[in-house]
Amino acid sequence: MLQSALKDLWPKYYTMKGYRVLRKAGWDTHGLPIELTAEKELGLKSKRDIVDYGVEKYIDYCRKTVFRYKDAWTNAIRRIGRFLDTDNYYATLHQEYIQTDWWVLKQAWDKGLLYQGHKIMPYCSRCGTSLSAHETAQGYQDITDISLYVKFPIEGQKDTYFIAWTTTAWTLLSNVALAINPDLQYVTIDVGKERYILAEACLEALKEMLGEFRIIEKRVGRELAGIRYKPLWNFQAKSDDTGHYVIIDEYVTAEDGSGVVHLALYGEDDFRLIKTNNLPMVQNVDADGHCIELTDQFAGRHFSDPELDIDILKDLAAKDLLLGKAKITHSYPFCYRCDARLMYFAKSCWFLRTSSFKDRMLKINEDINWYPEYIKDGRFGNWLENNVDWAISRERYWGSPLPIWTCGKCSHRVCVGSLAELAELCGKPLPEDFDPHKPYIDRFELPCS
Repeated sequence: MLQSALKDLWPKYYTMKGYRVLRKAGWDTHGLPIELTAEKELGLKSKRDIVDYGVEKYIDYCRKTVFRYKDAWTNAIRRIGRFLDTDNYYATLHQEYIQTDWWVLKQAWDKGLLYQGHKIMPYCSRCGTSLSAHETAQGYQDITDISLYVKFPIEGQKDTYFIAWTTTAWTLLSNVALAINPDLQYVTIDVGKERYILAEACLEALKEMLGEFRIIEKRVGRELAGIRYKPLWNFQAKSDDTGHYVIIDEYVTAEDGSGVVHLALYGEDDFRLIKTNNLPMVQNVDADGHCIELTDQFAGRHFSDPELDIDILKDLAAKDLLLGKAKITHSYPFCYRCDARLMYFAKSCWFLRTSSFKDRMLKINEDINWYPEYIKDGRFGNWLENNVDWAISRERYWGSPLPIWTCGKCSHRVCVGSLAELAELCGKPLPEDFDPHKPYIDRFELPCS
């Protein structure tokens, strides 16, 4: 109740100074907490279960759970002496509140600040939903995996390979590039019939795996940028001819592995580098967690199946593309609801271009008196300095719908700013008790201009 008391302090203070202060109570009624309650009580485990149960019935159940504890909360507020208008409250599920959401988004749309892109999200393929950072933190477990040291054949250089290390063999199926550190020292070593390129600092840790070798060349990472290599499998060459070369980035280190990182669209740094370098967005493991048909002998296999990693290992060894393997114990996130392994998956979502206001926000922050003072350049200042565009869309059934309609034929998009505008575009009035939630909103189609 400390937070509630602090919220009450300033309105009371300004009321005593003669100001008219509105004390409107508000209820956050959407999102994951309500959905989790509904799923638990209905015995639903995933999005697919919701579809089978019936989206309309599910939405109605969510709505019924919203105000279950309203009276208890109101009584608690009165008992601590907080002044709050709990009779004329607002709630995020109300039609007028959702319409306000739409109005705000329409302002952003008209200014070119709302756009669709991708974001890497912790994702449960069994439940079919992304998890927040808080949810992900609840499910970490220490597990032992097989890590692989893979030989990537360099184009035009016979029997010469980059050595890359990975703890997730299944991501190799979607490899699009290799990353190295621009300032690290890399060596080309002769091991007899073959030559390997890796970070010099990793030689000592890998000496048993490498056997006897001789250093024949040293180069800093930036000198290796742009070198092309052959894909590990033929299906990768068929689906993508714009990737498979070396890029540089300072996030690569020589603390583990070989100083050469394989990039696939299943990690935040990978996604950043793939996007920055205009590399192809390849996802050969789909949202259900299964290898797609393109992956030949691996098609249909689930990424979390330990046998899949073993079969990938065996296949690479049979093609003489495996330098070695090792067991590694590391902390890995699992779904806190169903205990399935999570994957970091590139999900399509909508963004507000908040980064375009970064300089202005930093300037305004300098004019604010913060208590305690260190917040200005500390926690809040650091947050502003590292501001990225805000991903506003969520994979939820129970929430404010995004008011964006897309034409299925020409992909033209319209952002609707109010219920009146929706009625005008539809060419028919909306019912007075119109509910803008799913699935009702999905029944309104707009003619494409």
